[in-house]
Amino acid sequence: MIAAIIFDIGGILEPSYSLVRELSDFIGLDVDTMRDHLHRVHDELSDGKMSLHEAYGQLVASSGTAMPARRAVEKHLELYRAATLTTDHRVLSLIERLKHDYTVACLTNTEVEVGQLNRQRGYFQVFHKAFLSTEIGLHKPDPRVFEYVLRDLRCGPAAAVFVDDRIENVQGARTAGLHAIHYEGFDSFPSALNQVLGPA
Repeated sequence: MIAAIIFDIGGILEPSYSLVRELSDFIGLDVDTMRDHLHRVHDELSDGKMSLHEAYGQLVASSGTAMPARRAVEKHLELYRAATLTTDHRVLSLIERLKHDYTVACLTNTEVEVGQLNRQRGYFQVFHKAFLSTEIGLHKPDPRVFEYVLRDLRCGPAAAVFVDDRIENVQGARTAGLHAIHYEGFDSFPSALNQVLGPA
């Protein structure tokens, strides 16, 4: 019997987005340099071992640009906030309904400053509990992050459903023993979820 449903945020509740081109233009770097650097530090950012300020500090120091790291972080947060102004009302409504019968949480890979921004603006209030990679020190698709969430929720893997738009994260959840749904758009999602939840 399912007791908990755990949602990813990006590409489900909020739209998919990329800030790389606008940030590279703002800092004065080519897109590939920006993308390569963010890729190199991705794990440390997601695990909270490096802040965006530190990441941009490294980037501007190595590239020789005059942009202060603080301004780069401010721009990053400004662009992120603008990209996530709208949330999918259909997903929000479904979550509100599910909360009557299940523990509904979110698990998101994020960065320290973005996670702080989202907590401050009440972004996770729709969920019973929000799990942020930077606060846990682990990120998807590592199966250990799912084990952490299950321990906190006091829920066995067979009683939990995880929903994510990235197949590698879905596979990580399945490795940890959870039911997992690859989110490919809202139209097909309710029926996919109902197949896992079973009869009401």
